Amino acid sequence: MTGIERKINLNDTEALKTRIFGLTMACPMDDKPIDCPLHEIRLLSVEDRFDWVENLSSEKCVEIYLFHEQCSSEKLSIYD
Repeated sequence: MTGIERKINLNDTEALKTRIFGLTMACPMDDKPIDCPLHEIRLLSVEDRFDWVENLSSEKCVEIYLFHEQCSSEKLSIYD
């Protein structure tokens, strides 16, 4: 976890959706991994991204957020 990121309560769906919406804009690691669940979503218009995020289930929000956390940790570990 970098200094600008913080852990989010996985039961706070609105906080997860806010974080995920930010992640739909760009990967914070300046990467475009093809296996990222947001890879294709980043190609949508901002309005379509917003609608997509708003329609996510709580379970899907947790899944996407945990994927992001794991991916970020793996990428940051190369600097340790």
